[in-house]
Amino acid sequence: MSGSGELTAADLLAQAPPLLVLGCGYSGAYVAALRRESGARVVGTARSSTRLNELRDGGLEACSFDESDCGALSALRFDTAVDVVVSLPPARSEPHHGALRVALDSLSDISVRHAVYLSSTSVYGHSMGATVDETTAISPADPRGERRVAAEALIREWGAARRVSVDILRLPGICGPHRTPRARLQSGRYVLPEGGRVWSNRIYVSDIATATEHLFRRGGTGEDWIATDGRPFIVRDHIKTCCELLGLPMPPDVPLASLDPYRRAFWQGNRRLDPSRLRDSGWEPAVVGCRAMMTDAWAAENATGDVDNRGRHS
Repeated sequence: MSGSGELTAADLLAQAPPLLVLGCGYSGAYVAALRRESGARVVGTARSSTRLNELRDGGLEACSFDESDCGALSALRFDTAVDVVVSLPPARSEPHHGALRVALDSLSDISVRHAVYLSSTSVYGHSMGATVDETTAISPADPRGERRVAAEALIREWGAARRVSVDILRLPGICGPHRTPRARLQSGRYVLPEGGRVWSNRIYVSDIATATEHLFRRGGTGEDWIATDGRPFIVRDHIKTCCELLGLPMPPDVPLASLDPYRRAFWQGNRRLDPSRLRDSGWEPAVVGCRAMMTDAWAAENATGDVDNRGRHS
């Protein structure tokens, strides 16, 4: 505790309750690791044995879960109320959100303090370059966005029934190690639909963790939030910067119609996200701007010698 008697952010993190991460994938693992730094008990769920072993190797308690086998999750017990992060993106093969519904139902014997759902800004649909914040009406324009809207509604209904406050944290494209265009640019697989002249937004993966922890520290107000670095960019400009840093030529332009519908949806959002609500509440991103994100992500990849980049976003 600080000398003034006020609790610092570090004090609050040190007093954090247990955390359960439903879907401890790329973003979820960063969220889990940050809470684990406080010494709190952290449990993350995963489907594959490979992923479960990776979580355990990282010092987390791992719990096997999928919609066909929820026994281990249902058997979890905690000594106190837990925070829950839901990071289960709705799969294209699950129109009725089977995994999400089963996971939430499996928590019936667990006392939940607050919950945060990691959603997507795809709920806003095609924005035609407009500035978007939490007051903007959701208007999904493709099945991906529609599934997210339905998932948000489902977890809100669960929260209301359990009297649990649920914050919705809407995320744009995620940047971090193995989530950049580096490998696709180097292999010549990257293309620029319609020249890449659309607006896009990013958040660094570690900033997702601090934003999530920030919402828990606030006590769970049940609001919608947008988390980005606050620096919207034209994709073509971003790719030009990446190519300059990598010493590569610009990728070719292609018609938008040449992409499959799933990839096309990423290029049609065309919005400038405004994260003022989250920043005004006291959160600030640590990694700001595409150049800083690329530099940090590539440095992390180089340090491990693992540059197999599986990123989907530009």
